Amino acid sequence: MPDVTIDEKHYEQHKPQVSVIGFNSKKFDMSLLLKCLIKNKTKIQYIGSTTQTKQIIVSHQDYDFDLRFIGILSFIPQNNTLKQFVEKFGTKNIILTKDIFPHGSFNYDNYQQVLGQTTRFVKEDFYDKLNYKNIIDEDYEQYSNDSINFYNKWEYLKHYNIRDVTYMINLINHLIQITWEEKVDMLGRISLSQIASQIKYKYCYDKFDINASYNIVNGFEQFEVTQFWWNNKVKGYVAQDGYAKRDTANNVMEDDIDWIRDKVASQTCHLYHNKFTKENKLTLDRIDNSVDHTKQNCQLACQIYNTAKADKDNDISKLKIQLMKYAICEHLPMTVNNESVYSIQKECMQDGLSNVFQQSINVV
Repeated sequence: MPDVTIDEKHYEQHKPQVSVIGFNSKKFDMSLLLKCLIKNKTKIQYIGSTTQTKQIIVSHQDYDFDLRFIGILSFIPQNNTLKQFVEKFGTKNIILTKDIFPHGSFNYDNYQQVLGQTTRFVKEDFYDKLNYKNIIDEDYEQYSNDSINFYNKWEYLKHYNIRDVTYMINLINHLIQITWEEKVDMLGRISLSQIASQIKYKYCYDKFDINASYNIVNGFEQFEVTQFWWNNKVKGYVAQDGYAKRDTANNVMEDDIDWIRDKVASQTCHLYHNKFTKENKLTLDRIDNSVDHTKQNCQLACQIYNTAKADKDNDISKLKIQLMKYAICEHLPMTVNNESVYSIQKECMQDGLSNVFQQSINVV
């Protein structure tokens, strides 16, 4: 392994990614690639286990994009050969005519010398050391006839690779199109199971309406506006506006108790249409965040949601919170954002993807 120097402060966290897709390239091909890619100013993120690679992202300090290496086998059912892949996802009646190439006849240390030779490969070069077998005479004769058209082994290798890529392009585009019809970006995922999960939950959210009322607190006792509660809120708003150096001359006052009671009796949360209860307390949400808490600049909002929204974009905050409420109403799983809950779930992780994703979380 070569020595490398990495200056973390020069790396951008989120750069555009160029996907490099291969077929059955998780072990042999990736080993050669990584040996060439591990250099100074290069950062590599590996997601997967020791036996199964999900993806490899290569980032170079001097480039404004990353390379993302993925295998197409991650997006199709397991144990599919290239021939089966062509039959399932290719054009009807297409026949796979694949050339042959002696991959085991050279290695990283001598590939330039071997591939630069103008002589053809001998039959012994095609011997498969993994399966302990060689090609038949007819296949070698086909290679011999084809190799006449090329100056050296490099040229034949280019021809061989282009043939493979030509078959793969249409198949991969077809696979991307199939998932895109379900509003899922295949290249934005790392496995077939993740794509299936995305499609499944897309159907779960088909009935979602950002403006609907997914009221999950209706069963609690109605919120009572007391003078004590209102006095504390008024003091808090004055302190908040004063800290932000906003004019507080026209702020809501303790004497506005009837005004706030009337609004609570006749209105719900302007963001999420929830009624106010003892469990779902109310607060005032400013329409214009540059102006203080005046009657004209305030509307009622659920305290928990208004706190989460803060001064963020209203539409984005509303979407996130409405999605959360919809998931609760429909009993759908959500992202874990509580550290104690995550720690409990982590203890239950056994193997497979749970460990794969856990490794990626720890690495990042």
